[in-house]
Amino acid sequence: ASNSVTPLRPSLVDVLVMELGAVTQQGAESEPKSNAGRIATIFAFVAFMFLFTSYAANIVAILQSTTDNIKTLEDLLDSRMSCGVEDIPYGHQFFEKAQEPVRKAIYEQKVAPKGQQPNFMTVQEGINRVRKGFFAFHVEISSGYNVVSDIFREDEKCSLKELTYTKHTEPWVSVKKGSPYKELVRVGLMRTIETGVQTRHSNRIFARKPICRTKASNFVSVGILDCYAAFLIFIVGCSFALIVYLLEILVYNKINQ
Repeated sequence: ASNSVTPLRPSLVDVLVMELGAVTQQGAESEPKSNAGRIATIFAFVAFMFLFTSYAANIVAILQSTTDNIKTLEDLLDSRMSCGVEDIPYGHQFFEKAQEPVRKAIYEQKVAPKGQQPNFMTVQEGINRVRKGFFAFHVEISSGYNVVSDIFREDEKCSLKELTYTKHTEPWVSVKKGSPYKELVRVGLMRTIETGVQTRHSNRIFARKPICRTKASNFVSVGILDCYAAFLIFIVGCSFALIVYLLEILVYNKINQ
């Protein structure tokens, strides 16, 4: 029986086709004749197999990890994320009256773009949109994390990030000038801080950020939009192959005429 595998001729084109087959894990119709060539072919296929496995593992690790690209308000402004604000009176005041350039741009471009309804909404609606992705929501921390604890899965809590938008100062206790109670109030407030009373009541009243307990098993589903580049390359490749196929038919018919 004759061997159906074509021996690899020492030409640059055949070598490139074989290496391309090794890269794409598809093989080639030719094989080298010498022992050195066969050994090199085996090592090439094994090396590209490990490279392909490492690449696939890296993609999975990227899908499991959360991004750290958004760390400041400038990063948020430059991102593709939309923004919303809790529909409360001081929320309107903070955003609509903002004069600082970055905060003003966030309101004009992401919260209330021209020709669109401003994104002022309830806490439940805003947190649900955050859960769907590509959405930032300005909300009072305690009420926001209460809703997060109720509707977020454990793996979804690991992807939450915080940015400080408004700068608040600690409240002060006012007393009459020259009042004999000034020192008494100061000592009493310091004692509540030192003994942990203030921290205890804050923890009971205000909800904290949920703890991420399942970070290692966090998987993100990939949609069509995330695979856009792969589909685009596939379509371009199919179109190019069809064009080459038609050209080959035309050339063949022209030669045989």
